[in-house]
Amino acid sequence: MRVLSMQGYIEFATAEQALLTVRLQVDDTDLPSAVVVDLDHVTVCHPVAAVLLGSIVDEVARRGVTVVTVDRSGRHLLAASAEFTTRAEAIAHLTGVHHIRPVHHSGPSSPRGAGPRDIRSGAGPLS
Repeated sequence: MRVLSMQGYIEFATAEQALLTVRLQVDDTDLPSAVVVDLDHVTVCHPVAAVLLGSIVDEVARRGVTVVTVDRSGRHLLAASAEFTTRAEAIAHLTGVHHIRPVHHSGPSSPRGAGPRDIRSGAGPLS
């Protein structure tokens, strides 16, 4: 299992660096059984960055790796197999302790073409 923790304002460059990091790990012959993407400390995520991060999830999932997200606020920033409120809950679920219920994702959280959102307060697009 691997954990990718992100924080602060996530823009294209940050998402691209995360993509490269995960690609290097996934290109290894020893694939992890799961990847936990911890978004709990992300304050702002630009829609283009969300699309790029979504490509990470898709690429890793196509290789048979389970991807889950962690976000205490339940913002569903990425389409993953499940979202948990804490990293401990995600890890417990992935290691076989299934008494924790994930928050399932039903689609993207922000429409394509929208501006960056301040997700700390749930406010609309940033000016």
